[in-house]
Amino acid sequence: MSPSTLRPIIPGLLSNKLPIPAIQLNLQPSSNSLPAVSSTDTVGQAGPCDTLNIINRIRMAASRLKPSVPEATALDTLACFSGDPTLEVGDNDPWEAVNRTLHDGLGYGATVEDLVKIIRRGPYGILGFTNWVESCIRILKIDGALMEGRLQRVLEAVKQL
Repeated sequence: MSPSTLRPIIPGLLSNKLPIPAIQLNLQPSSNSLPAVSSTDTVGQAGPCDTLNIINRIRMAASRLKPSVPEATALDTLACFSGDPTLEVGDNDPWEAVNRTLHDGLGYGATVEDLVKIIRRGPYGILGFTNWVESCIRILKIDGALMEGRLQRVLEAVKQL
């Protein structure tokens, strides 16, 4: 797949001239493109999905990370999000599996300061994390509202770097 750009969910939030790195939905560690998110994307009965907007904001902030933020490896904390979340579910309730991985990867009750310490670049880092979360919403049909608080803290952590 060739790289593409995502359009902002909220018109006027970002200039349409700013390319946002996109990522592949197959969630391989070398991923680099995902389908565009529109303002009409929804999750279940929840109406417009603010969570997908937060994911795109995390991606934009990650594209601006300072060069001093290291590239993640398979041994980094966020690497647990570099795979396919559908494989983690098995016979379990999807939310139970997703929530467990979020607790394991981000830490239960993690603060912005805690998250700043684990943010890394790339497919084993923040890029893999955003792919994973988007797949949870789009494929597993997890209600994004269940993750919004954590995603907001991740966004704030990425912005601090």
